[in-house]
Amino acid sequence: MVDIVVAYCQKNISWLEKGVQDLLSTEVISRKIYIYCMCGREPYLDLTGQFMNLELIINHLPNRGRNDMAFTYHIVSDFNKISEVDYIFFFKDSMMNYPITFIRNLLLPLKEVSQQLRLGSSFICLQRPDAGGMDWHVRQETWKFRLPYYASADNYKTMKTDKNFKRANGTMCRFLQDVLGPTEFDHLKHNEFIKVCYGGNFVVRTNKIQQIPFSVWQRILERLRIHENGEVMHFMERTWAALLSDSYASTRRIIIENRSLISFPHLQFIDQEGRSYPGMQLLKGEKSDPLALSTTVTTLHQSRPSILLVSHELTRTGAPLYLLHVAKILVQRGENVFLIAPSDGSLSHDFWAEGVEVIISNVLHFKQRTCAKLSCPTPTDLIQDIVQTKTGLRPDTVLWNTIVWADILSLSGQSRYCQNSPQMIWVIHEWVPEVGNSWKRLRAISSESKQRQVVLSVDAIVFCSELARRQWQRFDGLVPFSTIHGFSKLHDTDGPSSSNITRKNLKIPSDAFVVTTVGTICLRKQQHWAITAISELRQRGINAVLLMIGDTETDKDFFLKRILPGQEELGNDTIQVIPEQVDIAPYLLLANLHISSSREETYPLNTLEAMALSIPVVATRAGGTEEQFSHDAQWMTSEVDLDDFVATVYKAATMHNLSEYGKILSQKNRHNEHQFQRKTEDLVDAVRSMKKEDFRCGLLIDCKKVNN
Repeated sequence: MVDIVVAYCQKNISWLEKGVQDLLSTEVISRKIYIYCMCGREPYLDLTGQFMNLELIINHLPNRGRNDMAFTYHIVSDFNKISEVDYIFFFKDSMMNYPITFIRNLLLPLKEVSQQLRLGSSFICLQRPDAGGMDWHVRQETWKFRLPYYASADNYKTMKTDKNFKRANGTMCRFLQDVLGPTEFDHLKHNEFIKVCYGGNFVVRTNKIQQIPFSVWQRILERLRIHENGEVMHFMERTWAALLSDSYASTRRIIIENRSLISFPHLQFIDQEGRSYPGMQLLKGEKSDPLALSTTVTTLHQSRPSILLVSHELTRTGAPLYLLHVAKILVQRGENVFLIAPSDGSLSHDFWAEGVEVIISNVLHFKQRTCAKLSCPTPTDLIQDIVQTKTGLRPDTVLWNTIVWADILSLSGQSRYCQNSPQMIWVIHEWVPEVGNSWKRLRAISSESKQRQVVLSVDAIVFCSELARRQWQRFDGLVPFSTIHGFSKLHDTDGPSSSNITRKNLKIPSDAFVVTTVGTICLRKQQHWAITAISELRQRGINAVLLMIGDTETDKDFFLKRILPGQEELGNDTIQVIPEQVDIAPYLLLANLHISSSREETYPLNTLEAMALSIPVVATRAGGTEEQFSHDAQWMTSEVDLDDFVATVYKAATMHNLSEYGKILSQKNRHNEHQFQRKTEDLVDAVRSMKKEDFRCGLLIDCKKVNN
């Protein structure tokens, strides 16, 4: 004997009659049908057919908590009478007309379900496990689940997200801590894998429901009724099977018998024929052991928090300077900060001056270069081998700066769940067009599945621009993402004496309109646009001079063919090419206008440096550059429209109050500085609090004990 519970909103449920008929044909007797109307309307049902001998009960509920709230409401309101039937079928109204075809085709025929009932199954997911039905999930990853945004099934093709969706304050683990009793929570907590049923349609034996205390169901219902955010329903969707399934098999048995059904939640699923679906990613048991853990674990003994910064170089370029700003903030709040890099550079002095110990390691350089060819150490091993032997300290947090560390980070895997492993933060400055071929050489980001793997190997990712973040957006929610824009403290940098860098010494007339560009002279930065703009200004009677500061050797062909001819035509005094400088502030301070004509940028430093010195800027909308000037779009042009760029430069040159615009840019840079400090501190605190929550949720294990 079974009861049927339907959560109804607006989908046609005429399929229900045939469903009852299919059950009757297999000698499964239905007693009652409960329909919970959640959108203020009742469905039309022909009560003269298969429903004649059934009791139909219609209730109205507020449209909160989706189908999970309706199911839980039924359990709570009927708890003492549930045992009058053997099973309950829980259906969503969209079960037979789900908008996504391939998911709809995964539905189990009710006749097949009836056969499983006769075998005594306690929980049956009505969606096949081929692409998201009930299967084994790595509990550690599932309990970290939290969506950053939500697109309903109706909007699946267009990926139009729900603007009213509110991200959960905590993870799925926090939700379960709040609603489950200690016994139920500990029961789930001590399992390496849990079962998950997607789709919202399942059958459960009533005695399994009554084995869960009534108070637990009451707390779940209360959370769903509050409807504080849409995530609560997603958490509950992933809880039904784990809570109501049969007792769990051993970890070894799960791996051996269910190799193709071990999944990470919320990722892309790839079936055995290579077809991919949204929802989860297949974890091949024969190729990847989800229990593989780092054997290198030591206990950290230190009086204050230690954080290690990992830099690919120590030049005065954007990424290392960004890291210097991070170091200053952490030192000022009492952190024990040290840095490691594969080679020394001019910025090393600045880190030492801030109280940051700098470690130069050729081993790190070797591993960075050979990781694509040789077996690389895990980040934990690398840190111990290099840092701990030199300092005696064991960092609780490690910040890896730039994308070049992707191959090493991808090897972290499950070692981040070791009790004493440091938390990993990854800072990504780059985006694909800017990185070019070097992006392809990084094995860990050569495909979508490998990118997903490296994301899951860290605890948080920081992006220096929304542009860079958008390229990884499909993985947002697997780990926390944040965007922290950089800024410039150019006026504070220590550099060579600037007494000789004057207009007089550079043979620049006192009445000249000086324009500057800064950066590697190459096709990507399109400095030939600057020459065209200067030529136009001079033709219009403006005594314009261009200071082009940057390396001429990286793209020698571009310099010889596009820059040198323009310099020869206008004269060396008009177009002055100045080699790359350690300290560019003296040159920028000569400028009336700074320009950036790049066609590809992430979040360029040269424009920030001009902003810091209150120098007005005209720039192209090259990727992330636009994010720096969102407040005043009139000084930005298309990166492919040379005429518009030249016209905008001329407009700036003839503007009487141009200096006021420069002051606005300086204020924007200071705002970025304040935001940078706040967001950096919040990020480090949040990552460390994640460690505490992971401990409470049983996500951290003693790796030494496991491997012994």
